[in-house]
Amino acid sequence: MKAEFIPKIRLEVESMKASIIQCLGFQGSEMGKLIEEQVERSLTTYDFESHVRRVVWKVVDDAILEEFTTGQSAKRIKEAVVQALFVQGGAEE
Repeated sequence: MKAEFIPKIRLEVESMKASIIQCLGFQGSEMGKLIEEQVERSLTTYDFESHVRRVVWKVVDDAILEEFTTGQSAKRIKEAVVQALFVQGGAEE
């Protein structure tokens, strides 16, 4: 991951930790410290690059699927099928 993204992720992680602890009402308690440590550990070891890669692949897959099921490519495929089944098939009989 590029270094320029690290400060933004760090700010978002800190905000998320604070929100979790505040929502659960554990500020200043042992449980709050435990939660904070676990959130920190989880987020510092999380494989963000792998997750981003999976998300990008899903978006690409979805875009391709949409194009071939509803876009111009779908129309061309349908036209080719109609041409093959009815125009070419009908001409041979």
